[in-house]
Amino acid sequence: MVEILSNLTKKNLCFWYLDDGSYHKNRHTMHLYCNQLNEDEAKVLILRIHKLYGIYPTKRYDRKKDGRSFIYLYFPRELTEIFRKDVENILVKYKVKSLFYKIGQPRPLRFKSIKEG
Repeated sequence: MVEILSNLTKKNLCFWYLDDGSYHKNRHTMHLYCNQLNEDEAKVLILRIHKLYGIYPTKRYDRKKDGRSFIYLYFPRELTEIFRKDVENILVKYKVKSLFYKIGQPRPLRFKSIKEG
C-alpha cells in the first residue's frame, strides 16, 4: 500500500476524492476520507499530497460515539483552491455534471449544451 500511495498522481487523487471526499461550502475546504489507512500509510499520503501540491493536508479523526475512529485528511483553504481546479477539470473532461457538488458548484456553466449520458 505504501508504494501505491507514494506514486499517486494528481488524477488518482482526484478520483479518490470524488469517491471518498467532501466539500464544505461554508468553510471552502475539503476532506479526503481514508478510513482504511493506518497511521503510517496516512503519513505517506500526506507527504505525497505535499509533493504534488506544495501544501500539507492535516490528519484528523472522525470519532464515532461507539469509540471507533477513522482517519481523514483536512485540506486547508489554500490547498482546496488548487486541488479543486484539478477536480473540476476531471469533471468537465468526463462530463460528470452530477458530481459538481463535490467542488461546491450546483453545475458548471461550461455544461450548458452538454447532455450527460
